[in-house]
Amino acid sequence: PHASMGMKGQIIVQSSTGIDENPSLAGITIFPNPTADKISIVSDKSKIGTTYTLSDQSGKQVLSGRINEENQMIDLSTIAAGAYFFRIDQDRKRALQIIKE
Repeated sequence: PHASMGMKGQIIVQSSTGIDENPSLAGITIFPNPTADKISIVSDKSKIGTTYTLSDQSGKQVLSGRINEENQMIDLSTIAAGAYFFRIDQDRKRALQIIKE
């Protein structure tokens, strides 16, 4: 009915979750996201030896470690379901959101 009244418009459809399935941060890609228990971290060689942290939404650190290889698995089975922020020491201002189901 709007077109017959001379009205024109555009509809834009976006993802309903707003979650990037393969987020990337400064040479690091994490998948799967969301995850049930483990995530894979694929990183540039320059990131080996870098410390990472996983924090909850209140900012409390729940997990930390070191990137030891270009393709590394991290076990998240011990943390509760929810949204978390993954940061690396080289880029503390940016974070990737990880969803633990």
